[in-house]
Amino acid sequence: MEDPGRPIDTRSIKLPKELMQLTERLAANVHHHWIQQRQAEQWQYGEKRDDDRKQSPLLVPYEKLPESEKEYDRITARETLKSILALGFTINPPAVNGPPQLSDDMLAGWEALSSVSDLLSARRFLEETNIADPRAFRLLAHQLLRKGEPLIAYDVAREGLKFADGDVRLHQLQALALARSGATGPANRMLTALWEGGHTDAETSGMLARTHKDLWLMLCDKCEGAGHLQTAHQLYQAGYENARAAGDIGGGIYNGINAASTALLMGDKETAAKLAEEVTTLCDRRDAPDYWSLASKAEAMLLRQDVATAEALYAKAAAHCGAASGDVSATRRQARLLLNAIGQDPQALDHCFPVPAIHLVRTALRMSQAAKQFDEVRRQAEAAVPKDGKNFLYLCVLSYPDLAVVAAFLDAGHEVHVVLPVSPDGCAMADEQGTTPERLRAVLARCASVLVASGLRTKSSPVNTQYAELLRDGLALLHAQALDTDLITEDLVRDAQGMRLAAAKISATPTRPFAAAKERVRAILFADAVNFSRLNEDQVETFSRDFLGAIADVTSHSLHRPLLQKTWGDGLCFVFETLSDAGQFSLELRDRIVSTDWAALGLPKELSLRIALHAGPIFEIMDPITERKDFTGVHVSRGARIEPKTPPGQVYASENFAALAAAQRITDFRCEYVGQLPLAKGYGTFATYHVTGRDCRL
Repeated sequence: MEDPGRPIDTRSIKLPKELMQLTERLAANVHHHWIQQRQAEQWQYGEKRDDDRKQSPLLVPYEKLPESEKEYDRITARETLKSILALGFTINPPAVNGPPQLSDDMLAGWEALSSVSDLLSARRFLEETNIADPRAFRLLAHQLLRKGEPLIAYDVAREGLKFADGDVRLHQLQALALARSGATGPANRMLTALWEGGHTDAETSGMLARTHKDLWLMLCDKCEGAGHLQTAHQLYQAGYENARAAGDIGGGIYNGINAASTALLMGDKETAAKLAEEVTTLCDRRDAPDYWSLASKAEAMLLRQDVATAEALYAKAAAHCGAASGDVSATRRQARLLLNAIGQDPQALDHCFPVPAIHLVRTALRMSQAAKQFDEVRRQAEAAVPKDGKNFLYLCVLSYPDLAVVAAFLDAGHEVHVVLPVSPDGCAMADEQGTTPERLRAVLARCASVLVASGLRTKSSPVNTQYAELLRDGLALLHAQALDTDLITEDLVRDAQGMRLAAAKISATPTRPFAAAKERVRAILFADAVNFSRLNEDQVETFSRDFLGAIADVTSHSLHRPLLQKTWGDGLCFVFETLSDAGQFSLELRDRIVSTDWAALGLPKELSLRIALHAGPIFEIMDPITERKDFTGVHVSRGARIEPKTPPGQVYASENFAALAAAQRITDFRCEYVGQLPLAKGYGTFATYHVTGRDCRL
């Protein structure tokens, strides 16, 4: 029997050529996961290793490592492959007729896709065929950003990086998606890592500068704001000079006009005018005018305070935008900033920017009121379809009439986001009304996003239906904030004139949650002590007294006390009446734990806490065994699935929690998008947000 304490003998194993070629990719993957672990432990890049400051010069992309360090990872990869073979297993290369390769024609076809629905179909094609071509992920992420879908673009870029971790363009797109979604701090950190890793090209410079400008806008009334504006200008200036030296007209235009704008914002009108003139010359060198060259010339005119010429150029640019809502929103944002800087009405040119509004559609249709056939409802709904270009629409699908309305909106080319109260299998879609399960799934597959409020329920309840509607409201508001556009709430009504969208009737008093006997929407917090397993027997009592005692102290003194608190060893569960209480308590708890010197108390210095938040309908019960009040339901365990994926010392939240917080206009904390994370114990993936303090920007 082989001694498990001894290394596997691989001296006689010789790797075949095809496996030797695999070692470099595996070595890069080993380094990538090492970086992820270090970053989760709050390590940062530093020119010299410093364990006390948690800095390492090796926190750079694999291709930037010295060859001596790469060799360590290669040895790990080679020995892993050899060990598998030494143990009697075989490793077979992919079949010769493996996954289809993307042709240039296919990529060109994807670039011409005009709807988010079509782009999502292309994304599903990648998943189903296991294509690992980074060009496809770059193109889809870029197109989704242009269409105003930064969260989906972020996930696509993240998926591509699984196959090509060193792809700089995918890292750039991922960071830009975060910046456009409002997660400025994470975007800044990501781009700073690229910059410090040696990627000082014009594209990275410009994107990093953009995040510093955003931070200045957030902090302009505080002393540190000016520093971010100055850094933004320096990076734009460096990017401009690098682009011109490389003959990169596009990079020169982007960085140059922003260097001019930041110069104006800093009060340096002379530099701003000089750069604006140079950028105008660069724009004129384009073989044919495109959106960005025309928009940049318009900005140059604003810098010269020629608003009339800027207006005409912005109008020309709009004709070249190709329904790129994300690009147009970014341009409008910049125009408002410059108009304000030159003493004009910031919204004076808003009419030049066709940024579609976000429509929150409340359907009042029910099966008793609607036609008896799906296709008939869809035809009737055509009268209610907006005719003013592409729009973003958010709806709840509660029954087949709602689904027929969604189909009508999709057929007209609109982008639709849907919230289902329960899983598709539990929706009230009767076959005799022309709605089969296949049709339901076909319509949902065309939607930009589908969120299931309570996936493990087979029937909804009044509380769960109201919960789904609040999720719809919050998701629509988050999207409107990301695009900096209007949120329009409308009722889909049916009267003698047929179906139509009408301005929503806003209740004089806010909607109260259903006071069902035991079921209510509440917030749930799960937490776990990191490095608890390192405790020896002598430290267990100290852990209970000092670590758990600190948590008890926070609980007893907080203004946001929970309805219920439970603990089992190193695990914690709290239930709160409101999301505001849960969010603020989680940050108080995090701050107390990360600010304590646990080593001074005789515990591991790395001792920390992972905290996860979720919210949903749960049931209040009386536990017959403990004879104490408790809470149960499918949503109680959701936070427990997120917690293992949360970095130590951080607070993560579900998409449901972030959407409800937005719907309730909670401003006590911020929720910044992290991405689709795989949940613990094989529970699929889940959109996740990072919860930070209201004034935390980095």
